[in-house]
Amino acid sequence: MAGSTPGKLTRQALTRPIQTVAKPQRWRTKPRVSFLEIQRAEIGRDYECSVLPPITAEELIEYARTLGIEDPLWLDPEAARAGPLGRLVGLPTFVVKLRGSFYVPPLAASEMSRSGFVGFDGGKDIEFGVPIEPGDSITVRSRITEIYEKTGRSGSMVFLVYRQELRNQRDELIANVDSRMLQKIPPLPTPTVDGDT
Repeated sequence: MAGSTPGKLTRQALTRPIQTVAKPQRWRTKPRVSFLEIQRAEIGRDYECSVLPPITAEELIEYARTLGIEDPLWLDPEAARAGPLGRLVGLPTFVVKLRGSFYVPPLAASEMSRSGFVGFDGGKDIEFGVPIEPGDSITVRSRITEIYEKTGRSGSMVFLVYRQELRNQRDELIANVDSRMLQKIPPLPTPTVDGDT
């Protein structure tokens, strides 16, 4: 500035208002992302339809043996023919072995990968229809049926319910298997400014 002495403050400089610049906020962790990010339009929409290979008698018998079943009605086709149903059928819970191409909904897997919040198995509800028989060709249709959030003492939990509908070659309902996945969502992080510890 003309007329000023180098190294010395002028009156104008002393009276100039001090400008402050706000420090940018940053998050200690990544923003919260969960199953709630899935578009509502996806609820009720089939995300897969798979036809499984025909069920064999050996599969049904092996499953029963794995569970420790000793009743010949579940293990011996001849004994089953003399039983109340007149044929060998599978144990009702055999349906939990039957899946389509995806173990979990692709959209749920994508959200878990994006957010880093792992989903946990929250249990199953099963509606049983006709029994499974050897030779049945099962069609599996899968869809997300519900997404909701609950908050308790331990924080927020997000639940995703998806259904696998199983039908045989005669279009008879074998089972509706409703599986629940849950995510424990930590609280939103407190924003800090650069320089804070």
